[in-house]
Amino acid sequence: YSEIMDYYAEHIGDYTLISYNEADFAYTTYTYDAEKASEEGAPKSEAEAEKMTADSKAEALANAQALLADLQEDGSDFGASAHKYISDDDAPDTWLSEDVKVSSATAAGPAWAAESARVAGDVELVEDEDNGKIAVMQFVSRRMDDSYTVAVRHILLRTETAASDADDAAKAAVDAANAEVKQKAEE
Repeated sequence: YSEIMDYYAEHIGDYTLISYNEADFAYTTYTYDAEKASEEGAPKSEAEAEKMTADSKAEALANAQALLADLQEDGSDFGASAHKYISDDDAPDTWLSEDVKVSSATAAGPAWAAESARVAGDVELVEDEDNGKIAVMQFVSRRMDDSYTVAVRHILLRTETAASDADDAAKAAVDAANAEVKQKAEE
């Protein structure tokens, strides 16, 4: 058992599953494009694009901070609290990401949840600039992935079958060829 636990400790990311609640507050990153500047809602300059991006991000941050404050204040039900700030149309089917393998967690949120210091109920605001969102994360649990896995490898070698109307010499030749294949497989 100790050998198994030592191996687990060395490869913890491959054998640990995390569960967490996540509410995402997306923001828009605007870019200035001179050819599209005349379109409605498009930024008219680099400075305006930066301001529009900052305003969008500030709105997402304010909503995320409000949800975080609710959760920190009284440990509210995550889903009920998140619905105050995210419309039903934008809400996911579930806030819970369950049994995510740590080694496959690529976004900022799961990486936060995977930290060994996390305990059930921890909440945090996590920015994911790559995906243009600010997430409110709530750690639920961590456990060792003890699911049984099987790795199978095989090599197929072709044998022959004698024709039903083959004579004894032809059948003997097929049997000899199959014996060679069997010998090769045993080697």
